[in-house]
Amino acid sequence: MWFKKSLTLVILTLILQKWEVNGDTVSCGVLQRVTNSSSPTTYHVPWHVGIFTNATESTGITHESVTIIKCGGTIINETTIATNARCLWSEKYGHIGNAFDFFVGIGRKQDLLAIRRIHVLRGYEPSGDYSKSIALLELRDPVRFEENNVEPICLDLNTTDYRPKNWTGFVVDVHEEHPQQILSFTALNVVDVPQEECGQLLPGDISRDKFCVRPVQRENAACNEDNERRSGSGLVDAKVFNGTQRYFLKGIVTFSSVSRGDASGRRCSGVIVSTRVSNYATFIRGY
Repeated sequence: MWFKKSLTLVILTLILQKWEVNGDTVSCGVLQRVTNSSSPTTYHVPWHVGIFTNATESTGITHESVTIIKCGGTIINETTIATNARCLWSEKYGHIGNAFDFFVGIGRKQDLLAIRRIHVLRGYEPSGDYSKSIALLELRDPVRFEENNVEPICLDLNTTDYRPKNWTGFVVDVHEEHPQQILSFTALNVVDVPQEECGQLLPGDISRDKFCVRPVQRENAACNEDNERRSGSGLVDAKVFNGTQRYFLKGIVTFSSVSRGDASGRRCSGVIVSTRVSNYATFIRGY
């Protein structure tokens, strides 16, 4: 398997619960510390996945088929992955791409799994306000949690989304550790951006199912060229449950690296925009 670029900057925020999968109790939302990393704050994110597609790369002499990472996603259960619908849209054909055009990379070595179906909301198509930007990928074969050293994110779809003024979450820098091709991350704090302020920073309107965050340290603002690869990743926040800190899915990253033109050219707002998961509880429960 080839990687054209390493995956950088995935976003998260969280809560907690126990999952029942085929009658067995499965843990959810627990970070796994990378013990062989030089950084003490580097972790494996067991619920994070990569969404891959095939592409053709020119070597100057020949054209080779390569597998490249398109965006991120989150394990919801053994057969369902949540991501950003816009990531799967085919501009060439004007509709969501075919399931067989994409693969899900799971685990620390990103083993590729085939997709059976792509589920989006009725009438979805890319729009200026980024509404309905959520997709659920139905896998052809179930994820083997223990074998692949992965687990689902925690969900609490019975509660309304409430974030106090002092709310903080996490931005994670996901990178590839050669030669093992292991994806790991380093957490960065993010803070909530009031809806009114977010609307002023963005180049256009955003739908009411969106919320915004930005890194606490402005130098870590989400302003690099890997915007599309961050799209679809989970925005999570943490809660201690029975003595264990777990993470719950709050949002799905729609886009970041938001820029607006000014007298000096383009400048980055550093805002990360996510689809609020609680708005689509019924859709998610269906899978």
